[in-house]
Amino acid sequence: MDFKVIVHLDLDAFYAQVEAKRVGLDARRDAVGVVQWDSLLAVSYPARAAGVTRFDTPRDARRKCDGIACVHVEYLDLKTGASIADPAAAPDRSAAKVSLARYRRASRAVLDALVGAAGGATIERASIDEVYVDVTAAAAAGGGSEDARLARGGVFATALRDAVFSRTGFTSSAGVSTSKFLAKLASSRHKPARTTVVSRAEVPDVMHATPLLSINGYRGKEGLAIQAALGVSDDATAARALDALIALEGRGAAPPFAARLRALVLRGDDGAAVVDNLRPKSLNVFKSFPAAERRAAVVAEWLRPVPNSTTGLGGPDQT
Repeated sequence: MDFKVIVHLDLDAFYAQVEAKRVGLDARRDAVGVVQWDSLLAVSYPARAAGVTRFDTPRDARRKCDGIACVHVEYLDLKTGASIADPAAAPDRSAAKVSLARYRRASRAVLDALVGAAGGATIERASIDEVYVDVTAAAAAGGGSEDARLARGGVFATALRDAVFSRTGFTSSAGVSTSKFLAKLASSRHKPARTTVVSRAEVPDVMHATPLLSINGYRGKEGLAIQAALGVSDDATAARALDALIALEGRGAAPPFAARLRALVLRGDDGAAVVDNLRPKSLNVFKSFPAAERRAAVVAEWLRPVPNSTTGLGGPDQT
Protein backbone atom coordinates (compact mmCIF):
# COMPACT_ATOMS: atom_id res chain seq x y z
CA MET A 1 0.00 0.00 0.00
CA ASP A 2 1.32 3.45 -0.89
CA PHE A 3 1.59 5.54 2.24
CA LYS A 4 -1.42 7.83 2.47
CA VAL A 5 -2.34 10.62 4.85
CA ILE A 6 -6.12 10.88 5.13
CA VAL A 7 -8.17 13.34 7.17
CA HIS A 8 -11.70 12.61 8.34
CA LEU A 9 -13.43 15.80 9.48
CA ASP A 10 -16.63 15.38 11.47
CA LEU A 11 -18.75 18.33 12.59
CA ASP A 12 -19.53 18.24 16.31
CA ALA A 13 -23.24 17.69 17.05
CA PHE A 14 -23.90 19.44 13.75
CA TYR A 15 -27.67 19.88 13.93
CA ALA A 16 -27.35 21.25 17.47
CA GLN A 17 -24.71 23.74 16.31
CA VAL A 18 -26.90 24.89 13.43
CA GLU A 19 -29.95 25.40 15.65
CA ALA A 20 -27.90 27.10 18.39
CA LYS A 21 -26.65 29.60 15.84
CA ARG A 22 -30.21 30.21 14.64
CA VAL A 23 -31.43 31.20 18.13
CA GLY A 24 -28.33 33.15 19.14
CA LEU A 25 -26.68 30.54 21.37
CA ASP A 26 -23.22 28.95 21.32
CA ALA A 27 -23.29 25.15 21.26
CA ARG A 28 -19.78 25.06 22.75
CA ARG A 29 -21.07 26.36 26.06
CA ASP A 30 -24.90 26.29 25.88
CA ALA A 31 -27.13 23.26 26.37
CA VAL A 32 -29.18 22.80 23.20
CA GLY A 33 -31.52 20.01 22.14
CA VAL A 34 -32.91 19.76 18.62
CA VAL A 35 -36.52 18.60 18.76
CA GLN A 36 -38.30 16.57 16.09
CA TRP A 37 -41.93 16.01 17.06
CA ASP A 38 -41.60 14.93 20.70
CA SER A 39 -38.04 13.65 20.99
CA LEU A 40 -34.52 15.01 20.63
CA LEU A 41 -32.81 14.53 17.30
CA ALA A 42 -29.47 16.04 18.35
CA VAL A 43 -27.86 17.22 21.59
CA SER A 44 -25.02 19.70 22.17
CA TYR A 45 -22.03 18.58 24.22
CA PRO A 46 -22.86 20.73 27.28
CA ALA A 47 -26.31 19.10 27.34
CA ARG A 48 -24.74 15.65 26.98
CA ALA A 49 -22.54 16.43 29.98
CA ALA A 50 -25.75 16.99 31.98
CA GLY A 51 -27.04 13.55 30.99
CA VAL A 52 -29.31 14.53 28.10
CA THR A 53 -29.35 12.00 25.26
CA ARG A 54 -30.86 11.62 21.82
CA PHE A 55 -34.47 10.43 21.87
CA ASP A 56 -35.13 12.04 25.26
CA THR A 57 -38.40 13.97 25.28
CA PRO A 58 -38.07 17.74 25.76
CA ARG A 59 -39.69 17.27 29.16
CA ASP A 60 -37.08 14.70 30.21
CA ALA A 61 -34.30 16.91 28.83
CA ARG A 62 -35.45 19.88 30.90
CA ARG A 63 -35.63 17.71 33.99
CA LYS A 64 -32.04 16.57 33.48
CA CYS A 65 -30.67 19.94 32.40
CA ASP A 66 -32.24 23.11 33.75
CA GLY A 67 -32.04 25.87 31.15
CA ILE A 68 -31.60 23.68 28.10
CA ALA A 69 -32.90 25.29 24.92
CA CYS A 70 -35.15 22.85 23.07
CA VAL A 71 -35.41 24.04 19.46
CA HIS A 72 -37.81 22.41 17.02
CA VAL A 73 -36.55 21.72 13.51
CA GLU A 74 -38.06 23.58 10.60
CA TYR A 75 -41.01 21.85 9.02
CA LEU A 76 -43.17 21.96 5.93
CA ASP A 77 -46.81 22.85 6.53
CA LEU A 78 -49.29 20.65 4.65
CA LYS A 79 -51.93 23.32 4.09
CA THR A 80 -49.69 26.13 2.85
CA GLY A 81 -46.62 24.27 1.63
CA ALA A 82 -44.58 26.85 3.52
CA SER A 83 -41.50 26.10 5.61
CA ILE A 84 -42.11 27.04 9.25
CA ALA A 85 -39.02 28.05 11.26
CA ASP A 86 -40.50 28.65 14.70
CA PRO A 87 -38.03 27.21 17.26
CA ALA A 88 -40.81 26.98 19.86
CA ALA A 89 -43.22 25.19 17.54
CA ALA A 90 -45.18 22.12 18.55
CA PRO A 91 -46.53 21.06 15.14
CA ASP A 92 -49.15 18.44 14.47
CA ARG A 93 -47.12 15.60 12.99
CA SER A 94 -49.99 14.56 10.72
CA ALA A 95 -49.97 18.00 9.08
CA ALA A 96 -46.22 18.66 8.94
CA LYS A 97 -43.03 17.27 7.43
CA VAL A 98 -39.50 17.95 8.66
CA SER A 99 -37.34 20.20 6.48
CA LEU A 100 -33.56 19.74 6.36
CA ALA A 101 -32.95 22.82 4.21
CA ARG A 102 -31.19 24.77 6.97
CA TYR A 103 -28.70 21.94 7.55
CA ARG A 104 -28.05 21.58 3.84
CA ARG A 105 -27.20 25.26 3.55
CA ALA A 106 -24.90 25.03 6.56
CA SER A 107 -23.21 21.96 5.08
CA ARG A 108 -22.61 23.86 1.85
CA ALA A 109 -20.91 26.67 3.78
CA VAL A 110 -18.64 24.12 5.45
CA LEU A 111 -17.68 22.61 2.10
CA ASP A 112 -16.96 26.07 0.67
CA ALA A 113 -14.62 26.74 3.59
CA LEU A 114 -12.84 23.42 3.07
CA VAL A 115 -12.42 23.91 -0.66
CA GLY A 116 -10.86 27.31 0.01
CA ALA A 117 -8.44 25.93 2.61
CA ALA A 118 -7.54 22.54 1.15
CA GLY A 119 -5.08 23.82 -1.45
CA GLY A 120 -6.33 21.47 -4.14
CA ALA A 121 -6.39 18.35 -1.95
CA THR A 122 -9.01 15.78 -2.89
CA ILE A 123 -12.23 16.22 -0.87
CA GLU A 124 -14.97 13.62 -0.59
CA ARG A 125 -18.25 14.48 1.04
CA ALA A 126 -19.27 11.46 3.11
CA SER A 127 -22.50 12.86 4.55
CA ILE A 128 -24.12 16.15 5.48
CA ASP A 129 -21.70 16.55 8.42
CA GLU A 130 -18.52 14.69 7.51
CA VAL A 131 -15.87 14.72 4.79
CA TYR A 132 -12.65 12.97 3.88
CA VAL A 133 -9.62 14.89 2.62
CA ASP A 134 -6.56 13.24 1.06
CA VAL A 135 -3.63 15.40 2.22
CA THR A 136 -0.92 12.93 1.19
CA ALA A 137 0.87 15.38 -1.12
CA ALA A 138 0.88 18.26 1.36
CA ALA A 139 2.03 15.99 4.20
CA ALA A 140 4.88 14.59 2.07
CA ALA A 141 6.37 18.03 1.45
CA GLY A 142 9.71 18.07 3.23
CA GLY A 143 9.99 14.28 3.31
CA GLY A 144 10.69 12.52 6.57
CA SER A 145 9.35 9.40 8.23
CA GLU A 146 5.77 8.15 8.09
CA ASP A 147 5.16 9.56 11.56
CA ALA A 148 6.53 12.94 10.49
CA ARG A 149 4.15 13.02 7.54
CA LEU A 150 1.23 12.03 9.76
CA ALA A 151 2.20 14.85 12.13
CA ARG A 152 2.12 17.32 9.22
CA GLY A 153 -1.24 15.85 8.29
CA GLY A 154 -2.40 16.65 11.82
CA VAL A 155 -1.29 20.26 11.40
CA PHE A 156 -3.12 20.42 8.07
CA ALA A 157 -6.27 18.92 9.63
CA THR A 158 -6.24 21.52 12.40
CA ALA A 159 -5.89 24.26 9.78
CA LEU A 160 -8.96 22.85 7.99
CA ARG A 161 -10.91 22.85 11.26
CA ASP A 162 -9.85 26.44 11.90
CA ALA A 163 -10.95 27.47 8.40
CA VAL A 164 -14.38 25.92 8.93
CA PHE A 165 -14.78 27.65 12.29
CA SER A 166 -13.63 31.01 10.92
CA ARG A 167 -16.08 30.81 8.01
CA THR A 168 -19.11 29.25 9.73
CA GLY A 169 -18.65 29.31 13.50
CA PHE A 170 -18.99 25.51 13.60
CA THR A 171 -16.51 23.33 15.49
CA SER A 172 -15.37 19.99 14.17
CA SER A 173 -13.19 17.05 15.12
CA ALA A 174 -10.58 15.57 12.81
CA GLY A 175 -8.95 12.18 12.58
CA VAL A 176 -5.70 11.68 10.69
CA SER A 177 -4.31 8.32 9.63
CA THR A 178 -3.25 6.16 6.70
CA SER A 179 -6.72 5.03 5.57
CA LYS A 180 -10.30 6.24 5.59
CA PHE A 181 -11.21 3.60 8.15
CA LEU A 182 -8.50 4.63 10.61
CA ALA A 183 -9.08 8.36 10.06
CA LYS A 184 -12.79 8.02 10.81
CA LEU A 185 -12.06 6.00 13.90
CA ALA A 186 -9.53 8.61 15.04
CA SER A 187 -11.94 11.53 14.63
CA SER A 188 -14.33 10.00 17.15
CA ARG A 189 -11.71 9.44 19.84
CA HIS A 190 -11.45 12.88 21.45
CA LYS A 191 -14.53 14.87 20.46
CA PRO A 192 -15.39 17.67 20.44
CA ALA A 193 -13.11 20.16 18.65
CA ARG A 194 -9.86 18.20 18.59
CA THR A 195 -7.50 16.60 16.10
CA THR A 196 -6.38 13.01 16.70
CA VAL A 197 -3.63 11.18 14.81
CA VAL A 198 -3.50 7.37 14.66
CA SER A 199 -0.22 5.89 13.37
CA ARG A 200 0.32 2.45 11.90
CA ALA A 201 2.05 1.45 15.14
CA GLU A 202 -1.35 1.75 16.84
CA VAL A 203 -3.13 -0.54 14.38
CA PRO A 204 -2.82 -3.72 16.52
CA ASP A 205 -4.46 -1.97 19.50
CA VAL A 206 -7.21 -0.65 17.24
CA MET A 207 -7.90 -4.08 15.77
CA HIS A 208 -8.06 -5.72 19.19
CA ALA A 209 -10.74 -3.20 20.21
CA THR A 210 -12.86 -2.94 17.05
CA PRO A 211 -15.61 -5.49 16.22
CA LEU A 212 -15.21 -6.76 12.67
CA LEU A 213 -18.92 -6.30 11.88
CA SER A 214 -18.71 -2.59 12.80
CA ILE A 215 -16.24 -1.83 9.99
CA ASN A 216 -17.38 -0.55 6.60
CA GLY A 217 -17.13 -3.36 4.09
CA TYR A 218 -17.81 -5.97 6.75
CA ARG A 219 -21.35 -4.99 7.62
CA GLY A 220 -24.51 -6.45 6.20
CA LYS A 221 -24.71 -9.71 4.27
CA GLU A 222 -21.07 -9.78 3.20
CA GLY A 223 -19.84 -9.32 6.75
CA LEU A 224 -22.17 -12.00 8.03
CA ALA A 225 -20.95 -14.39 5.33
CA ILE A 226 -17.31 -13.75 6.33
CA GLN A 227 -18.22 -14.17 9.98
CA ALA A 228 -19.88 -17.51 9.23
CA ALA A 229 -16.91 -18.69 7.16
CA LEU A 230 -14.55 -17.85 10.01
CA GLY A 231 -16.81 -19.29 12.69
CA VAL A 232 -16.50 -16.25 14.98
CA SER A 233 -19.12 -14.59 17.18
CA ASP A 234 -21.05 -11.41 16.40
CA ASP A 235 -18.83 -9.37 18.71
CA ALA A 236 -15.52 -10.81 17.48
CA THR A 237 -12.86 -8.16 16.98
CA ALA A 238 -10.98 -7.72 13.72
CA ALA A 239 -7.89 -9.21 15.39
CA ARG A 240 -9.89 -12.26 16.47
CA ALA A 241 -11.14 -12.63 12.90
CA LEU A 242 -7.55 -12.72 11.63
CA ASP A 243 -6.67 -15.42 14.15
CA ALA A 244 -9.63 -17.44 12.88
CA LEU A 245 -8.50 -16.88 9.28
CA ILE A 246 -5.00 -18.17 10.05
CA ALA A 247 -6.49 -21.26 11.70
CA LEU A 248 -8.77 -21.79 8.70
CA GLU A 249 -5.85 -21.54 6.27
CA GLY A 250 -3.92 -23.99 8.44
CA ARG A 251 -6.62 -26.52 7.61
CA GLY A 252 -6.07 -25.98 3.89
CA ALA A 253 -8.82 -23.45 3.16
CA ALA A 254 -8.23 -20.41 0.93
CA PRO A 255 -11.15 -18.00 1.44
CA PRO A 256 -11.44 -15.23 -1.20
CA PHE A 257 -11.49 -12.48 1.43
CA ALA A 258 -8.15 -13.48 3.00
CA ALA A 259 -5.91 -10.83 1.42
CA ARG A 260 -8.39 -8.03 2.15
CA LEU A 261 -8.83 -9.05 5.78
CA ARG A 262 -5.06 -9.29 6.27
CA ALA A 263 -4.54 -5.79 4.83
CA LEU A 264 -7.19 -4.41 7.18
CA VAL A 265 -6.00 -6.07 10.37
CA LEU A 266 -2.23 -5.81 9.84
CA ARG A 267 -2.03 -2.34 8.29
CA GLY A 268 -5.45 -0.73 8.82
CA ASP A 269 -5.84 -0.62 5.03
CA ASP A 270 -9.51 -0.69 4.01
CA GLY A 271 -8.67 -0.32 0.31
CA ALA A 272 -10.93 2.73 -0.05
CA ALA A 273 -9.64 5.80 -1.86
CA VAL A 274 -10.79 9.37 -1.23
CA VAL A 275 -12.86 10.26 -4.30
CA ASP A 276 -13.17 13.86 -5.47
CA ASN A 277 -16.87 14.49 -4.88
CA LEU A 278 -18.71 17.37 -3.21
CA ARG A 279 -22.16 16.11 -4.13
CA PRO A 280 -24.41 13.91 -2.00
CA LYS A 281 -24.24 10.17 -2.58
CA SER A 282 -28.01 9.79 -2.52
CA LEU A 283 -31.17 11.87 -2.66
CA ASN A 284 -34.35 11.18 -0.77
CA VAL A 285 -37.38 13.05 0.44
CA PHE A 286 -40.08 11.18 2.29
CA LYS A 287 -43.01 11.50 4.64
CA SER A 288 -43.83 8.63 6.98
CA PHE A 289 -47.34 7.91 8.16
CA PRO A 290 -48.50 6.18 11.34
CA ALA A 291 -50.60 3.11 10.61
CA ALA A 292 -53.83 4.94 11.49
CA GLU A 293 -53.12 7.56 8.80
CA ARG A 294 -52.24 5.26 5.92
CA ARG A 295 -55.32 6.08 3.93
CA ALA A 296 -55.29 7.05 0.28
CA ALA A 297 -56.87 10.44 0.95
CA VAL A 298 -54.28 11.33 3.59
CA VAL A 299 -51.36 10.26 1.41
CA ALA A 300 -52.80 12.15 -1.56
CA GLU A 301 -52.74 15.40 0.41
CA TRP A 302 -48.95 15.15 0.58
CA LEU A 303 -48.38 14.49 -3.11
CA ARG A 304 -48.01 18.22 -3.78
CA PRO A 305 -45.85 19.52 -0.89
CA VAL A 306 -43.46 16.56 -0.65
CA PRO A 307 -42.34 16.69 -4.32
CA ASN A 308 -42.13 20.47 -4.08
CA SER A 309 -39.66 20.10 -1.22
CA THR A 310 -37.21 18.40 -3.60
CA THR A 311 -36.50 21.71 -5.34
CA GLY A 312 -32.74 22.15 -5.49
CA LEU A 313 -31.90 18.59 -4.53
CA GLY A 314 -28.92 17.38 -6.50
CA GLY A 315 -26.96 20.60 -6.10
CA PRO A 316 -23.71 20.46 -4.11
CA ASP A 317 -25.44 21.82 -1.01
CA GLN A 318 -28.16 19.19 -0.89
CA THR A 319 -28.37 15.79 0.73
